[in-house]
Amino acid sequence: MREFKQIAAAKLEGASREQIAKSDEEAKAIFAGLDANGDARIDAKEHFAYASGTFAGLAAMQALFGLADTNGDRQLSSDELVECRSNPKFGGAAAFHHAQDWIHNIEAEVETELELRQVGAKFEL
Repeated sequence: MREFKQIAAAKLEGASREQIAKSDEEAKAIFAGLDANGDARIDAKEHFAYASGTFAGLAAMQALFGLADTNGDRQLSSDELVECRSNPKFGGAAAFHHAQDWIHNIEAEVETELELRQVGAKFEL
């Protein structure tokens, strides 16, 4: 945990006591979430979840579900996703940024698929 806090130290230079306390609490929560085996240390596999963005992505998706799953069925319908966009908590949330990336990736895949179909159609005479 000490090493974890050292990483954030540069970003907290000149910060208020409240900001430092909030950062410490966030660090503890992130560390606890990463420490899957509960040994108070982060091993390579646990660190990979952090470094790869998987941990943040999962946290953002959990937040998205928390905001959007209005009927509590643990699944999101297209109506719930559309409705979530107007939730004031959604716009600045990490879930928003991850959802934007998710939508961008899906759109890129659809565009690639359409291009491949067009190329394929040209060769099918």
